[in-house]
Amino acid sequence: MNLSRRTTKAPYTIIIFLFLWSLAGCSPSGLELSGEVSLESKSAQKKPLPNAPVIMVNYEECFQRLNQRKAGMQMGLHELSNLRIKLSDQLDSLKAKYQAGNYKNQAIKQNYEAITDSIAALKKATKTYKLDYLKSIANWLGSLATQKGVTNTSGEFHFEGIEPGKYLLICVFEHPSQTGFLIKPLDMNQSRQAVLTIQDRDPQLFLQHND
Repeated sequence: MNLSRRTTKAPYTIIIFLFLWSLAGCSPSGLELSGEVSLESKSAQKKPLPNAPVIMVNYEECFQRLNQRKAGMQMGLHELSNLRIKLSDQLDSLKAKYQAGNYKNQAIKQNYEAITDSIAALKKATKTYKLDYLKSIANWLGSLATQKGVTNTSGEFHFEGIEPGKYLLICVFEHPSQTGFLIKPLDMNQSRQAVLTIQDRDPQLFLQHND
């Protein structure tokens, strides 16, 4: 998509806003967790991520269901990719015919241009499909969160009143090039601190801004 940063930022930020809804207070009893979230700057230096939503969800309740949702998204993306490949093959065939006709067949030219437009529309539809899927996953995870918070200006967060057990620690991040999910399994029977970085980015749950 040939859009400016100002134009493209708003749709991706919707994912983050979905994560921020109904932030509930925590009980003072139970375990505590402190952590920080950071990405990388252009110089590959650690850069704290401020004002980022962070949640905890029960591992046993969400892990398998999250994988099922990701699998569903990948199936849809695979179908769209196959359609794009078929259109590209048709485009190559028409190009060869157009060249063989010494670039004089206007019917072939018009068909070629129509398929080119279809590929561009399909690319946009694929991006919209993935964005909508990411928003639905963010909304679903937010509804199941046992802890919800937002990082401070130093990228730090703190949770209290946590029951012992296994969790997924999740943050939605926005980077100049992409928006995505940072996800890390966490065992509260052992850990009291956590760090989320770009290394924890889910390889499927992200969207390139300028593909």
